[in-house]
Amino acid sequence: MGFWTRVRLPSTPFERVLESVMFSAFFFCYTQGRQNLQVCSRQEYGWRSFVIIHGCKLIRRTVYIKILFQMVTAIIDKKAACVMLEKDYNRNIETNQNIGNAVDIGLYHQWEVINSMKYDYLIVGAGLYGAVFAYEANRKGKKCLVVEKRDHIGGNIYCEEIHGIQVHKYGAHIFHTSEKNIWDYVNQFAEFNNYINSPVARYQDELYNLPFNMNTFSKMWGITTPQEAKDIIAGQIADLNIREPKNLEEQALSLVGRDVYEKLIKGYTEKQWGRDCRELPAFIIKRLPLRFVYDNNYFNDRYQGIPVGGYTKIVEKMLNGIEIRLNVDYLAHRQELEGVADKIIYTGMIDQFYDYKLGVLEYRSVRFETEELAMENYQGNAVVNYTDSKIPYTRIIEHKHFEFGQQPTTVISREYSREWKKGDEPYYPVNNDRNNGLYEQYRELAAQEKKVMFGGRLGGYQYYDMDKVIMAALEMCRKELGNCNM
Repeated sequence: MGFWTRVRLPSTPFERVLESVMFSAFFFCYTQGRQNLQVCSRQEYGWRSFVIIHGCKLIRRTVYIKILFQMVTAIIDKKAACVMLEKDYNRNIETNQNIGNAVDIGLYHQWEVINSMKYDYLIVGAGLYGAVFAYEANRKGKKCLVVEKRDHIGGNIYCEEIHGIQVHKYGAHIFHTSEKNIWDYVNQFAEFNNYINSPVARYQDELYNLPFNMNTFSKMWGITTPQEAKDIIAGQIADLNIREPKNLEEQALSLVGRDVYEKLIKGYTEKQWGRDCRELPAFIIKRLPLRFVYDNNYFNDRYQGIPVGGYTKIVEKMLNGIEIRLNVDYLAHRQELEGVADKIIYTGMIDQFYDYKLGVLEYRSVRFETEELAMENYQGNAVVNYTDSKIPYTRIIEHKHFEFGQQPTTVISREYSREWKKGDEPYYPVNNDRNNGLYEQYRELAAQEKKVMFGGRLGGYQYYDMDKVIMAALEMCRKELGNCNM
């Protein structure tokens, strides 16, 4: 299959004239070479073949004229790199009833007229980091192009609305920060509610409040005072006599004692990491905060909440007025894209950028099983952790509770932690000595790049809370653009 597929003769004199003119224009564009116009074939880059729809009436005459107009404009302009008329094509598909007569639907796919040196910044990834940088660069008068390999913006904070419920498609995200300037910054883009993260842990048929606090200890031991809780924990730690923890299990036992570890840490952690706690290094748990007050607020940060209407709207506002291309894998089309901007902000996996030539950085991945239920309330809380190792999932999210929803139905997501392999979605970096050392080698390579800058959790191989993502992106903006308005 090449540029012209399954061609049928034009059915009217008007179409025959346009056909002749369009063929001439297209042929001229293509033979001009890639300095002016690239219309790429399926064989070369995997993009759809260029197809003229003939007498099937799928394309209206006005669209024929617009195709011709944009081609001629590209020739005169002598700046074009590619042609995309996807919007016109999609609009025709939606309004035309005679779809059965359509030939190859590989028409006008993906690319609009893009100048080969049109942009100041190409931003790879439409997640929070890329969106913040694009927003600030746009405010400074810089021309930006954002490409995203998924079919939506927002990265892992993307929310999908299901029957009025904002579903956190890639896991629960609760915004929290102690930095007033970051709180003020994000509130430019959304109104936040007063949601407080107060997860519940379920061990067999027992329910415990998280984080570990007096509500937890009172339920576990039937005590009422902080001193009673401290005495029990101290006694359990002393009985274990662990002086230098050799693994995660010994580390956790030395911090919280046997009861809290066995019921609330062991099973959950083993599911999270896919290994026995005795096989995990001690450094994974540096500290386990114990609160001897009756307080179920998981975070200590002063500012906390969920954006009303979901996180996607935040990124939409940040990217308003900025060119975005979805379903574009930068690495698959690096040769064509790296020349469209002076500089590149890359938020993907840093080892993948270098084709894993120094080795593969390890991640943990997550599988989500989302289900809509014909009931008003499933578990009574947004987040319930399942700490029994016999339950295969780590937690269940009931999304409506993030915004205090009153819908007649509900949506839940079960989360299953799993090993990451190439092709999976990476979620949590495994920051052990081996991976941290390998990342440092990649970082040294990245420092030698003249036009590519790396950022975000994948580009920096670091787990970030959302406020830290914004802080890191703004720091990049300050280095590149000067002072940013915070």
